[in-house]
Amino acid sequence: MKAYSLFTHLVLPLGLTSLASATTIASWDFTSATNPQNDTSGNGYNLSVGAGVSFNTTTGADFNGTNNGELSIAYNAALEPGSISAGETWTISLTGVQSDMTSGYGAVYSSRDNNGATGTGAIIYRNGVNGNWEFWTGTSSNAWNVINSGVSVSTSATYDLTASWDGTTMTFTVDDGNSEVTNTLSPGNVVFNSGNNGTGFGNGGDTSSEFFFDGRIQSATITVVPEPSSLTLIGLGSLALILRRRK
Repeated sequence: MKAYSLFTHLVLPLGLTSLASATTIASWDFTSATNPQNDTSGNGYNLSVGAGVSFNTTTGADFNGTNNGELSIAYNAALEPGSISAGETWTISLTGVQSDMTSGYGAVYSSRDNNGATGTGAIIYRNGVNGNWEFWTGTSSNAWNVINSGVSVSTSATYDLTASWDGTTMTFTVDDGNSEVTNTLSPGNVVFNSGNNGTGFGNGGDTSSEFFFDGRIQSATITVVPEPSSLTLIGLGSLALILRRRK
């Protein structure tokens, strides 16, 4: 087989597959009939269940909009956007999100902490001022990098929410099953949580004590996609080894 044929049959498929692949850091299926709070990735990131959370095998985790309505886990750097290396992309995906809220702030995901001087971490929530889905990250001052999706949270819709950070750009996608809206922001200053606050679903304002979400979430997944250039080098290295052995 000629070198070009080997490249097209082996390296290109490898590259395309690798570019689409991601490492699952943690995954929770809240519709599971058995231990829906447990991490299905095998990495052991099991969540603590607040008294205000119940589970349904169809609609998932049901949060009652109170301080006890939270699924949470203590701080772990591996779950944070700030843990990625250069060229990697961190993503959190929430599926089957339904809100019963017509007013107020409601966080579906958060690792946010604000001590009054510095805002750190990340949060996805219903903004209580404009009623839209938003994705925020902290800065070195008492301010935030904000992506306003422009999508008003409806109590009659079911949403898939995806937020990403690649070291340079924040990306936020809201999909209601009928339309998909994606917005990006490239902030010059981002400060992620480094130990002050854990990861939570269902509330999680400052130190997980506000922004209580009233609604449901079917699943949540955190992934990291490797740097594409490194995957290409692996593919080319494999081709070189094959050709060398064929000589």
